Amino acid sequence: MFKPWLSRIKMAKAYVAGDLTSAITYAQKCLDKDKKDVAALWTVAECFRLQDNYNEAINYARQGFAADPNHLDTLMLLANIYFDQKDYRSTYEYASKAISVIEELDITLGPHIKKIREALSSSSVLSRPTRSFRLVIDKENNSTKEWTAWALEFKAWYESNNPEIQSKEVH
Repeated sequence: MFKPWLSRIKMAKAYVAGDLTSAITYAQKCLDKDKKDVAALWTVAECFRLQDNYNEAINYARQGFAADPNHLDTLMLLANIYFDQKDYRSTYEYASKAISVIEELDITLGPHIKKIREALSSSSVLSRPTRSFRLVIDKENNSTKEWTAWALEFKAWYESNNPEIQSKEVH
C-alpha cells in the first residue's frame, strides 16, 4: 500500500512522462485517501482531456472546482476543456473567474520573484535557487501570463460578440 505522498510523487512523475494511464492510477490512490484532493482531481481531469474524453475531464474538473472554487489551475483547465468543445459561454465564465483569481492573488509573481529567490537563498535547505528551479519559476510565470493574455483576448472577443453579457459568478 502506498503512502499518500508516494502516490502523489508517482502521479506527478507519470504525468510529466506522458504516462497518462499511470498518472490516473496514482491520482486515484490519492483520491482514495482524500476525495477533495484538488491536485489529484486536476491530474485526472487533465489526463482525460489529453485523451479527448471530455465528459470525464469535466466530471473531475468540476469536482476540483467544488473542492476549491479559486484553484487557478482547475479554472484554467475548465476554460480549456469548454473551449476545446466550442462551448464558449462556459469558456467565458471560467476564464472570467480565473482572471479574477489572477488579479486577486497577483499571480504573475513579477514583483515577488526577487523576494522568493532571496528567501530561498537564505534557506539552509537550498543555499541558492538552482538554475532549474529558476527556470521552473520563470516558465510557470510565463505560462500563466500567456494563458491570461489568451483569456483576456477571448473574454473581449466573447463580450464583443455577445453585448448582452454581464459578468457573473460561476456556480
